[in-house]
Amino acid sequence: MEDDFMRKLRYALLVLVGVLFVSFLTGCHKEIKGQFIGEGSNNYIVIKVDNNKGEAQKIPNSTLRAMANGSDTENVSVDKGKITIGSDTYGYKIQNKNVVLDNGVTLYAEKSDEAKRIQNKMSSAVNNGGL
Repeated sequence: MEDDFMRKLRYALLVLVGVLFVSFLTGCHKEIKGQFIGEGSNNYIVIKVDNNKGEAQKIPNSTLRAMANGSDTENVSVDKGKITIGSDTYGYKIQNKNVVLDNGVTLYAEKSDEAKRIQNKMSSAVNNGGL
C-alpha cells in the first residue's frame, strides 16, 4: 500500500514539474509591454518594462526628438502601449530590450542605474501607499 502511494506521489510530482516547465517555456515568448515612469538624468525617458523581472530601461530623448522632427521632450509621452511623439502616435512592443514602433522604427533602449533608481523609488512609494 505504501509503495503504491509513493509511486502515485512521484508520478504526480513529475507531472507537476513537467507542466510548470512547459508553462515557463511558453510564457517566455509573450509580447512585452512597458509604461512611462518619468525622465531620468542625462535627458532620458525611462520605460518600465513589464517582463516579470521589473527591469527598467531608458530611451534617449535625442532619439525621440529625432523621431518627432525636432520637437522638445514635452511632446513625447508613453501611455497604455502607445508612444506619442509630437503629434504622431505609434503602437510599440519591446523586442530584444529595444522599443520597436509599429512603423518599424527601433528606439534603442539600454539599462541604466538611473532607471533602476527611479523604478525602485516608484516601487517603494507604491508599496508604502504613496501613490
